[in-house]
Amino acid sequence: MSSNPFFAKWTRRFFWLAIAALIITLIGSGFFIFQYLQSRGLTMEVTGPAEVNIGVPFELIVDFNNQSKSVLKNARLSLSLPDGAVMLGASENQRIYGEDLGDIGVGSLARKSLRLVIIRDENTLKRFTAYISHGASGIGQARFEERRDFDLRVKESGVSLDMTPPDQVLSGEKFDIKISYRNISLENFSGLELQLDYPASFAFESANPKPAGANNVWELKNLAPDSAGDIIISGRLIGQEKSVFNFNAKLTMNVAGRRYLMNQKSGSLAVAPSPLGISVFLNEQENYVAQLGGQLVYVVSYQNNSGVGLADAVMKVKLTGELFDFNTLQSNANFNSTTNTLTWNASNMPELRVLSAGDTGLATFQIRVKDQFPIKRLGDKNYHLKAEAVIDSPTVPYYLSAGKTTGLAELDVKVAGLIKIETKVYFRDAASGLLNRGPWPPRVNQPTQYTVHWLISNYATDVRNVEVRAFLESGVSWTAQVKSNNGSSPVYNDRTQEIVWLINEIPATKGIVGQPLEAVFQIEAMPNIAQAGNYQPLIKETSITAFDKFSETRLQNQAVGVSSFLPDDLTVSQAKGIVGQ
Repeated sequence: MSSNPFFAKWTRRFFWLAIAALIITLIGSGFFIFQYLQSRGLTMEVTGPAEVNIGVPFELIVDFNNQSKSVLKNARLSLSLPDGAVMLGASENQRIYGEDLGDIGVGSLARKSLRLVIIRDENTLKRFTAYISHGASGIGQARFEERRDFDLRVKESGVSLDMTPPDQVLSGEKFDIKISYRNISLENFSGLELQLDYPASFAFESANPKPAGANNVWELKNLAPDSAGDIIISGRLIGQEKSVFNFNAKLTMNVAGRRYLMNQKSGSLAVAPSPLGISVFLNEQENYVAQLGGQLVYVVSYQNNSGVGLADAVMKVKLTGELFDFNTLQSNANFNSTTNTLTWNASNMPELRVLSAGDTGLATFQIRVKDQFPIKRLGDKNYHLKAEAVIDSPTVPYYLSAGKTTGLAELDVKVAGLIKIETKVYFRDAASGLLNRGPWPPRVNQPTQYTVHWLISNYATDVRNVEVRAFLESGVSWTAQVKSNNGSSPVYNDRTQEIVWLINEIPATKGIVGQPLEAVFQIEAMPNIAQAGNYQPLIKETSITAFDKFSETRLQNQAVGVSSFLPDDLTVSQAKGIVGQ
C-alpha cells in the first residue's frame, strides 16, 4: 500500500511540535524546582526552658536564617499553643498566635522572643509547634512552610497553696480556716490576688491579715522567692447534721493587664451531729411526694445529746411553699402568719423549760395541700413544700464555743404534677376540617360519623412517655381520618378496637398557658336494634398516663366515655341523640 505524502508531512510536524512542548515543560519544571530548592534555604530553631512552673512566665525563642539565594516574600510566624498555655496579654482561649515578618532577605538572621505562661495541668508535657510560611521570588503565589516542635515539661505551680479547714464543726460554732502560700519558684511575683469562695451559709467574722475591701479577697503585692505567708479566716456555719460545705481558694496573677489563674485549692468540712438534735418527718414516709389536696402530717422530734441540762429551749418550724393551705393548719404551736412560722416554747410545750441530758420529745401539726396549682406564667412549675426546723437553748455545754446550743433540720418535699385528658365528640364539626355523614338523629342499621377530640392539659411538671388509650364501643369503627397539633397522632388496632396516642414529652403548663395538645379522629357508628330508644355508646373511658420528670412518679388520669348524647356538641339537641328506628 502506497503512503500518503500529505499525511506523512503533518505527522512529522506534530512529532516535532510535541518534542518542543516537552522541552519547554522540562525547562519550566527545572526552573520551578531550582527556585523551590532556593526557597528551602530557610533554617529555623525553637529554644526555651526544659521545664517551668505553672504561673511562671517564660520565653520561647524562634531563630531563623535565610540561607537561600532569593528573598523569602511575605513571611509569617505562627505558634500553635497546647491547651493550658497562654500568650501573655492574650485571651486564655487563643490557641494560635500569628505575627507578620515581612520579606526575609538573602542571608538574613533574625530572632523572635515569645512570652508565655502555663496556667494548669501540672506534671504534664506540653508541645508547641512553630511555623514560618513564605513565598519565593519568581514562583507566583506558591507558599512554603518550615515547622519545628518544642516540648516543655510542666511542674507544679510557682506558688504553692494549702488549705486546712477542720474536718467537722458544730452548726453555729466558731471555727478557723488556714490558708498557707509559698513562692517555690525563682520568680519575683507582684500583683497576686487570693480569693476564697465561701458557701452561702458561712458567716464571716474576721480574718488575719484583713482582706482588701471584700471579706474574701487578699492582695499579695510582692512575693519574693521562698517567701511565704498564712491567712486565718474565722466564721460560723449554720447547717444540718452531716451536710458538707466546700471552700474554694483561687490564686491569680496580673500580667499585661490580664488576670490569669495560677493555683487553686479546695477544702471541705462537715457539720457534726448537734448536741441538741432535731428531725422532721412527713406522713411516716421517706422520700414522700405530695399530691394536690393531700393531707400532710408533720412530726418534729428533738433529743438532748449534750450530756448536760439545757434550759428554756425554743423550737420553730418555718413553712415555705405556695401550695401550703394555711387555712387548714392544725397545731398547738404559736403561729405567725406573716412569716408562716410555728413556735413551741415552755408556754405551749412545758417540757421545753428544761431538757435533761438524754431527753427526747416531739411535736406534731397538720396542714393540707391546696387543690389547685397557682399557674399564671410558663415558668410556674416544679412546686416544693419546705419545712425548716430549728431548736435552740441559751445553755451552752462547757466544751462548745458557740453563743447558744442549736440544732437544725430541713425537709423539702416535691409536689407531683397533674395531667388531664378530655374526650369531646361532635356530629357537626366544620372547624375540624372533617365532614361527618349519616343520619341525625342516628337510626338503626344506618352508619353515622362523628369526630372525637382528645385534649391534653399538663400542669406543673415536665412529663415524658405519655400514653392515651381508649376502646371503641361495639358497632363503632375507625375511618382512618386523623390529625393532631403534635408531631404524633393516634393509631388504631382493629383487632382490639383500641386507639392509642403516644407522645414523647409534654412541657409543664401546656394547655394551662396556651393551647392544649389536641388530636382529632373520625369514627363511624351503626346502632343495632337493641339500642333503639337509647343513646348509643361511642367510646369507652379514656385513660392517660405519664412519667413526671420532677417528682419521678407516674401520673394518671381519665375521662369518662361518651355516647350519642354528645354533651359538648352545642349544634345539636342532646335529646335527638336517641337512636330511632
